[in-house]
Amino acid sequence: FNKWHEDEQVQSTIGIYVDDIIVTCKNADIAEAIITSLESEFDELTITRGKIHKFTGMIFDFTESRKLKITMKKSIDEILKRNNVTSTAVTPSTEELFQIDETSPYLDKTMKEKFHSEVASISYVVKRIKPECLPVTSFLMTRVHNSTEQDWQKLERLLSYVNGTKEIPLCLEMGNNPVEIVANIDSSHATHGDLSMIQNGRATGPTSRHINIRFFWLNDRVANGEVTMRYVPTEEMTSDLHRMIMQLPGVFEYISRRI
Repeated sequence: FNKWHEDEQVQSTIGIYVDDIIVTCKNADIAEAIITSLESEFDELTITRGKIHKFTGMIFDFTESRKLKITMKKSIDEILKRNNVTSTAVTPSTEELFQIDETSPYLDKTMKEKFHSEVASISYVVKRIKPECLPVTSFLMTRVHNSTEQDWQKLERLLSYVNGTKEIPLCLEMGNNPVEIVANIDSSHATHGDLSMIQNGRATGPTSRHINIRFFWLNDRVANGEVTMRYVPTEEMTSDLHRMIMQLPGVFEYISRRI
């Protein structure tokens, strides 16, 4: 829940999950007033103030100015311990992630249930602090009802990667400039045929009128400095970390160096 405080020109936010509540506000007096209000309604509240907070299994670290680091070390350690993981890996999967070996033996009932449980557990962590692993967990979730030894090996690979990167937090940082939106857009003309319908700023056919309008709208924003366009090589496309880590290992290595 968000509330804008007009007099102080700040926003307060309350996040609620079952019986866990987190209160944030730039103005400490407003945050304390919210806490006081909660204390008057509920008994025996455990309150944590300061730069480090626990919320739904996550640790929020606000120690550094304009930066938030999120970790889930306890949850990760529990998963790794249950599965006796000691190895590490440099990527969450191999390039064979989406390949299904029809000859691979099915897991027995006990291992099938364990596979389902462990995939769900690691997915909880991945969705919160390891977005680079989402393609892997998304695929593994499709395999929980027909899991095989091959699928278990893919899970082991993912856990090895998590083990090797468990000390790396998800870092959300605010620069000194106003908020900027960065969008990665590929130039796959063969896939996005509409784009090829614009030549020299003019639509080549009546069906592309809507693209014509979009083009000139964007062109105006570029001209007045609201939008800046910059070419980025494929291997340096940050967004490709989510969808091309198996096909282009160089993408993952490049971004890993920058983290």
